Parts: sequence; structure tokens; C-alpha cells
Amino acid sequence: MNKERKLIIAGNWKMNKTVAESLDLARSLKIDLASVKEVDIVVCPPFTSLSEVSKAILDSNIRLGAQNMSEHNAGAYTGEIAAGMLKEFSVRYVILGHSERRQYQKESDALIALRAAAVHAASLKPIVCVGETLAEREAGQMEKVLETQVRGSLAGQIANSPQLECVGRYGSGEEALRHLPDVRPDVVLMDINLPGIDGIECVRRLKECLPRTNVLMLTVYEESDKIFDSLKAGASGYLLKRAPEQELMEAIEQVHAGGSPMTGLIARKVVHFFKQLGQALPELEKLSPREREILDLLSEGASYKEIASTLSLSIHTIRMHIRGIYRKLHVHSRGEVVAKYLRR
Repeated sequence: MNKERKLIIAGNWKMNKTVAESLDLARSLKIDLASVKEVDIVVCPPFTSLSEVSKAILDSNIRLGAQNMSEHNAGAYTGEIAAGMLKEFSVRYVILGHSERRQYQKESDALIALRAAAVHAASLKPIVCVGETLAEREAGQMEKVLETQVRGSLAGQIANSPQLECVGRYGSGEEALRHLPDVRPDVVLMDINLPGIDGIECVRRLKECLPRTNVLMLTVYEESDKIFDSLKAGASGYLLKRAPEQELMEAIEQVHAGGSPMTGLIARKVVHFFKQLGQALPELEKLSPREREILDLLSEGASYKEIASTLSLSIHTIRMHIRGIYRKLHVHSRGEVVAKYLRR
């Protein structure tokens, strides 16, 4: 299953609308945005308007979001709102870490991470804001602030996972190389775009001193040269930053267990690359002509729905064939298919 999520456009109305004004805006958006399918649209009205706006956008392509949520599901502090209260209004998304709350309410990365964990636990989706204040921007600290907030959010996600522990976070490759040989982590999350030496060079140097440490690239880059340069440098997996949190946590555990987790798009590029080189797995000979057809379409980036349409089959039948392919290749995910290629 392709877990890559769609882009989200969320409108945060702060507290600037009465219930009547919120309803007028919601109804207008419902008409104006009815044909939009490429992105998920979320409206986040004031808490006082959630009930009425929820009814107004019913049966539309617009989803409802909240402007904040307490980390406590029961016993939330005065003025806060808990997950159970939001779900009564069919809320699906929650904005966390808004710049105004960071600045005026002094919300920390640690608190935002706790709230993000509570949002996930309630089966809602967090929209975590990162951003600098005007003073920080004018002082030229924008990139530093954003990097600190993103690292803090990731560290918080890991800390809230019962099977994982964050033992360090560093703002540059040079800083990481100074400390990691003493820390000796099992897994390192590495970005590519770093100040000083880039993440790919950092991986290369890190593997020289810590050959048993597994590196998982977590980046925005989708270009083939970045992917293969990272893998050649010694990275064990490659995820895009838009990967859902659960997929990231699973990927960390998978790479620690010796796997090669990759975002679906990246896995397809790698499979396609090796197919172009003519490097086939011996197990591929066991596949039926139909299964080979499906694998070819997968490697070209086709979704299950597109494959079903191309081959005039149902999605259920495609899924059955996919399970057959994985069974014959002795794998359970696209990432493991790629790992087999890479071990040749």
C-alpha cells in the first residue's frame, strides 16, 4: 500500500469569525473548492464554530481541523480542549505549535511533541507548525530556528515511542561526527541539506568510524542522484520528510533489524534503476506473466488503482497478485524488495 500522503492546505481562522461568519465562509469554500482533488483541504475555525461548521461541510471534500488540543485526554486544564471533545465534532486534524502559541504561551518543542503524540493516540492527524518570530527573522536566525524546531519535533516523536530512545540531536554534520563516535547509536536519522558538509558526505565519514550504525536518510530530495549517492555512501534506507509519523517509527525499527526501508516513490525509483541495468533477482523467474506485468507497472510508479485500470482487473485482484509476488520473492514490503536488489 502506498503510504505517501497528499499535500494539505489548511486554513486557520484564529478567533476572527463569529459562528455566523464562520458558516458563511465554510459554505462559500464548499462551493468554490468542490472540484479540488489533488490536495486535502482543511478548515480550522474557532472552537465555538466547530459544531456548526462540521454540519456545513458534511458530504464535501473539505475536512475539519481544530486550532489546538491538550496533551491530556482527561482532565485538560481550564480553557483547553481534549481529543474526545474534538471528535464529537468530527474533527480530523489538529494544528499544533502555532507561532503565536510558541511566542506568547511559551509552548516548547517538548510540549508540542507530547500533544502530537496525544493527537496520534486519538487517531487524529497533527499539523505541526514551525516558524520564526519577526525578531528572529530580522536577526537572520530563521534557518537556525526552523532546524531546531524540526529536530525537536522529531526527537519528541521518537521519545514518545515506547521502543525507541533519542540519544542526541545535532545541527550539522561536523557536530554529529564529533559526538556520535562516543554515543554509538544503533540508528541515525540524516538529512541531506546540512550546513557545512552535506548529509551524504557525513554518512560516508560516519560509516568509516561506526560501520555497525545504520543510517536512515530523512529528506525532501527525490532526485535519483541524491538517492543513489546516499545509498552508495552507506545509508540503509531513504524516506521523504512527508512520510507519516507511524511509517517513520516503523522504518527506524526496520532498519535496526537489518532492513532497507524506503518511501514508496523512492523504492520504485530504485527498482526501476536496477531493472534498467538488467539485474534481476533469481526469484523473478518464478513470477507468472501477469505478475511480471504488475511488477513492471509498479516499478514505473503506477498505483494499484492505475494498474487495475490498465489491466482491466479489480483492485482486489491486483492486491491478490501483489501478495503472490511478495510471497514468491519472500518479502513483505517494497522496501524489502529493494533490499534484495541492493544485497546482490
